[in-house]
Amino acid sequence: MKLRLENSHAVKISLIFLLAILPLPLASSFAQETEAETKTSAAAPKPRSDFSKWWSDRVGPNYKHATSAAVEHWKDQKFGMRIHWGPYAVLGLDASWPLQSSSPEFQKIYFTSYQVFHPTDFDANKWAELAERAGMKYFVLTTRHHDGFSMFDTKTTVQSIRRIPSKKSDGGIGATESCDIHYSVMDTPYPHDIVAAVAAAFRKRGLGVGFYYSWPDWHDPNFRWDAHNMFYDPHYSRTSDPEQWQQFIDRIREQIRELSSNYGDLFEISFDGNLPQGAWSETVKAIELARQQQPGVMFRERGIGPYGDFTTPEHWIPQDPFAELLGMPWEAIEQLGTQWAYTPNDSYKPKEWVLRTLIDVVAKGGNFMVGISPMANGEFPRETIERLEYTGDWLRVNGEAIYRTRPWNVFKEADDVRFTRTKDGKYVYVIVLKWPGRSLTVHSVRAVEGSPIVMLGVTPKLKWHEDKDGLTIEIPGEVEKHRPGLQAYTFKVQAKPFQTNY
Repeated sequence: MKLRLENSHAVKISLIFLLAILPLPLASSFAQETEAETKTSAAAPKPRSDFSKWWSDRVGPNYKHATSAAVEHWKDQKFGMRIHWGPYAVLGLDASWPLQSSSPEFQKIYFTSYQVFHPTDFDANKWAELAERAGMKYFVLTTRHHDGFSMFDTKTTVQSIRRIPSKKSDGGIGATESCDIHYSVMDTPYPHDIVAAVAAAFRKRGLGVGFYYSWPDWHDPNFRWDAHNMFYDPHYSRTSDPEQWQQFIDRIREQIRELSSNYGDLFEISFDGNLPQGAWSETVKAIELARQQQPGVMFRERGIGPYGDFTTPEHWIPQDPFAELLGMPWEAIEQLGTQWAYTPNDSYKPKEWVLRTLIDVVAKGGNFMVGISPMANGEFPRETIERLEYTGDWLRVNGEAIYRTRPWNVFKEADDVRFTRTKDGKYVYVIVLKWPGRSLTVHSVRAVEGSPIVMLGVTPKLKWHEDKDGLTIEIPGEVEKHRPGLQAYTFKVQAKPFQTNY
């Protein structure tokens, strides 16, 4: 297996260090929301990069998207765990991307790291228990990232390399040989189907099962149409080598069949990247196969465009959901650290960021997934656990303002007030991101005469009144002394129908 030579000065991490650590859309009327968003689910937004673009804006006449009930269920869950994990954890590197512009020696290290991937402390039940404590309702796990390594028991095979004993030492990683293997977790010292274990543990707790799957494969020579592939050949095509071209098509199709057939009902499949334009018809066939097996699953639109059911703003959140319609249901994704995968001595976003972002995204009508990653041994870093548990503590008191809610006609006031509502529009939740003091006045909600207003987590009903300045809620001193949390506070209001001017 001959790896492509690139300028070694562009390697993103010191090779010396690596060798040292290696052991061997939103409607203004809630009554119209479900119907409108279900209809627009077939109209994908324009791709934000060529890496994940698609090759047609139309779907086949007989294709069926996820059902309206599946879309509604997906939107009800709100908060999920996004997990990147693979042999790159042994190196303490981000998934796949360090391969770009790397040296042949680095590529040997990376592509043989599966031989020392042995997560003896991995416990899928502990992962699921952490998700429960965090108030998360579903997960997405990297079944295969761009590096082509499968975290599941795939029966497909690929040309790869492995390290072999050698008395001769020329420096570097040492001797390797070519081999045909599954290039999966079953080829590691820990030959257990991790995808199956995680799916079973989460499903046992009533949590949704989601998979991430990369269309491109930078490790398989048959994918060398891709400029990111280690064997990139700009002249390679279906015509130049029809046999190898068909092999990559067959491998993609079979892996998607395995994932959609062998792991029970799926909540979502988060596709990434794309296949080339010359393989668009095969992309569609693979999606149709998965849809046949999983009629209720939600597909991310990357690489499949109009066949998708949702989109994922990555590293950004719409500023105004009424002005920035995304064309389909959306799920904001952001990593907790500086990389998607575990990195030693990483810098983590504060715990307050997780909660504030969740509230902001839900108020705008989206779902939110926090990107986390276990260490090489299979355990999550302490910093990750602490931040997720902090959010879970808040959700145990205030969860009804998040789960199964929809956006109010106005999603915010100033910087520190967000709104959500029940699906029937009867109640509006006013979420104040910092302690409001002895009273709170809002202008975008009016309460039904004589109805009670409560602060979630507080027993007594609160006094309130309305005038030309808005709805004012009084907060007794006793409540202020015993605040039901540390960061954000929720007031439940039985609301009158929204008006632009009350």
